Amino acid sequence: MRKAAAILTAVALAIGVLAGCSHFAASEDAGEAADHATERNGYQAGSEHLGSEGDAPSAADAVGDDTARDSASFEADAGNTEGGDGTQTSRIEVKADDATVVFEFNDSMAARELYGQLPLSVEVENFSTNEKIFYLPERLDEGDAPHAEGGKGVLAYYAPWGNVVMFYGSFSPNPGLYELGEAVSGADGIANLTGTLTVSAVG
Repeated sequence: MRKAAAILTAVALAIGVLAGCSHFAASEDAGEAADHATERNGYQAGSEHLGSEGDAPSAADAVGDDTARDSASFEADAGNTEGGDGTQTSRIEVKADDATVVFEFNDSMAARELYGQLPLSVEVENFSTNEKIFYLPERLDEGDAPHAEGGKGVLAYYAPWGNVVMFYGSFSPNPGLYELGEAVSGADGIANLTGTLTVSAVG
């Protein structure tokens, strides 16, 4: 009986040892698996971080972008040699069958607005003994224009009536008369302007 009990005890101890070894092995495997998982996750996270940095422009790319922007800015500035309204000339030509007169504008808003209405085909009229006049499709803003004075060759705007005046003789100042410019060519032909006029930009 004692012998049998001793055998059973030895068997039980052997079973316990085997079970402990299995548990240790399982724990070790689980720990290694966890470590591997952590390493895997860390690698993936690192890869994603590197991927994000890889998507950002390199220093060379940034320099290239700046160069492109500077070039575009230079081209835009070069294109702005024109006036703010795209005007490339400050002169107009008034032409009839028997005469052609070239006027140079001043820098008033009224002159710029007149330029903006070109080209025009208008009927010229005689007025008094020293001027030819024609009417515009739209009135001008005479706010910053100087009052007209002088004589032959002056181009003016008479605000109360909304007409353009071309003088071929001396005239008296008038509070409603504003200067737009003066003739630089053909002033002697103003008196000969008749019928339909073609008014266009010179440039």
